[in-house]
Amino acid sequence: MVILTRTPSVEVGLLKEPNLDCRFAVDHKLPDATVEWNLQKHGKRSTLFSYSSRTGKIEGRGVAVKAIAAGNVSFKLPPTRKDSEGTYICSVMVPPLTGSHDIPLTLS
Repeated sequence: MVILTRTPSVEVGLLKEPNLDCRFAVDHKLPDATVEWNLQKHGKRSTLFSYSSRTGKIEGRGVAVKAIAAGNVSFKLPPTRKDSEGTYICSVMVPPLTGSHDIPLTLS
């Protein structure tokens, strides 16, 4: 599995809606993919989005679910606020493989 991003770090102003790029590729079909986006700051992690293709269950928003099968799990943030700073973690699980990418976001 390969996980790539075109936004290895992001610096934006307040009230912007940045797109955090995250894409993956595997060498087999995607019968059971799980995607999560988490925000980690001050040692605490909170889940912003999760999706399981096996159950069809979606929690949160910000990812175009139809694009997941093509390997695009990019996350569109709502307008940034002071508490938007932190490390955004894109995680993809396609059994037996897992991978993640950390994308730090700072406000300018």
